[in-house]
Amino acid sequence: MNSKILWIVIAILSLACAGEGYYIHAEISPQPAPAAPQNPWSALAQWQSQAIKNLSAGNPIPPQSFDNLFNDGFFQGQMDPFAEIRDFEKRMAPFFNAQQQPLFQRSWRSWFNDRMGLADIEPSIKTTRKNVTVSIKVPGLKKGSLNVSVSGSRIKLSYSAKTARIRKSAQGEFQSESIRQFEKIIPVPADADPNANRIVRHGDTVKIIFSRRAGGLRS
Repeated sequence: MNSKILWIVIAILSLACAGEGYYIHAEISPQPAPAAPQNPWSALAQWQSQAIKNLSAGNPIPPQSFDNLFNDGFFQGQMDPFAEIRDFEKRMAPFFNAQQQPLFQRSWRSWFNDRMGLADIEPSIKTTRKNVTVSIKVPGLKKGSLNVSVSGSRIKLSYSAKTARIRKSAQGEFQSESIRQFEKIIPVPADADPNANRIVRHGDTVKIIFSRRAGGLRS
């Protein structure tokens, strides 16, 4: 092999080694640390301003507005976000005038009952040495419509279900059925690890099985 060819081979090998070194470095380089949780009430002033505009115009606050305020970030790093939600109506009372208060209350209670009213899904909790299981019964659940997500301290269920409505008239009672979209927010049990869960469904019953936290309770 003459010297010119030898130098070409050496150059090719050097480039290959450099490239391999780059990919190894890229694989072992630490990933950026996740951003620190934001203040869950950081968007409250903007939310309040928009809410006052709606109420002043005689319009209710839309459910999506409350959903945006109580988003995934709200349930990260809070000691008890569900207590904050339960106290929200009282917290907001001083910011709305006498004309705005009734419409705010109706808007809030409608959202609260839709999202956090759990009587129709009958959640129950079973704890064993290794697991914490949240069982939820969803009557009339439409096949393929269920979406379950766990984030921080909350479980969110989105689903469609068949509902029945009875109407009375002079001719008697009439029952009608329809498909309605639901969204529910449920607390993650205190002794459950929200980052270790699996979902099992049997008919209309959904089970969210968490690993139990070491030591039992959330720190």
